[in-house]
Amino acid sequence: MTMSDIEELKNKFLVDTEKYDRARLEDQLKVILHYCVVDRKGRVIFQRPNLINTDKVLLALISRYLAHQLDDSIPSEVSYKEISEFLNISPPQARARISDVMKSNFVKRVKSGKYIIIPYKIDSFLEYLVKRYRNG
Repeated sequence: MTMSDIEELKNKFLVDTEKYDRARLEDQLKVILHYCVVDRKGRVIFQRPNLINTDKVLLALISRYLAHQLDDSIPSEVSYKEISEFLNISPPQARARISDVMKSNFVKRVKSGKYIIIPYKIDSFLEYLVKRYRNG
């Protein structure tokens, strides 16, 4: 390898984190827009009626995380009470669905009753989502 080859590889390998994160954010938003949106108050609104509740929980957590990246006034964490409201299910059901998704290691508890998506897991869930709901 020549020095110019090394320099070229270096420029490809060492990235500007802000540009890299913005590009990932844009890609993630393009996918998630097919499933839900977030209002200015942080409420997640689902656009697809055929989603199962555990997928909705993960979508809500991802949506709030992404919304927080765009607007600091929207909290990144989500409470089980909010999940209950977003999904139109009882609080005990919301806790059960959160418990289900926590077993998948996509979510962590940040404080009592509040949860956040693990950021590096977002892309793999979105890939799963696209495959699962490809035809409708």
